[in-house]
Amino acid sequence: MLVFPLAGLFPGGFLIVYPFIAALVLVALHRSQVKPRTMRGAVTVLVVVGVGSLIGAVVGWLTNVEDRHLIAVSSLLFAVLFIVVFPSVVRTALGHRRVNLNTLTAAISAYLIIGLLFTMIFCGLAAASNYEFFRGIERPTAGDFEYFAFITLTTVGYGDMAPVTPLGRGGAVALAIVTQVYLVTTVARVVSMFGHERESSDLPSGHDFRTPDPD
Repeated sequence: MLVFPLAGLFPGGFLIVYPFIAALVLVALHRSQVKPRTMRGAVTVLVVVGVGSLIGAVVGWLTNVEDRHLIAVSSLLFAVLFIVVFPSVVRTALGHRRVNLNTLTAAISAYLIIGLLFTMIFCGLAAASNYEFFRGIERPTAGDFEYFAFITLTTVGYGDMAPVTPLGRGGAVALAIVTQVYLVTTVARVVSMFGHERESSDLPSGHDFRTPDPD
């Protein structure tokens, strides 16, 4: 979240952000103990995005012109990875028999991932439509999209940035609904049960959670 605005400050800025996003995806999937094929698929996508970002950065440095189509594809591929990561992290949070600090941080991490997911979606949609996204902003940066996503996510609504395209407005509505539903269901449930041990009926079906987490 802190380094993402650097992506739009200069050509090739995304190369600075890329290692942080890649690490976030891999650590989240590893901690969630996803299937090996899911991890291999994520690594493959990360390699493709990394190579594409490097090529785009080199072209930008040489020609001083960025390839918006490459940015759109890279952003949407990262969005796909976050879509995979989100349920994995939520499943981890809901899979703890004893609701402790680890459970709470997993739930909050998933909440923040929603913001990063929609940041990538907004970046991809804007790049694909020649950056026609916000009213009065000719060329929004990655930091602008992150700012807008988290302001919408937290329902602060300053009103300084407003999407003008149908896809942008639809994305903002989807972000607001998804986060509010997540807060009043998953996060509220985890917080209310903090420090308590859940009954077997409260645990997700299809997984073996018989071994309690160590305190």
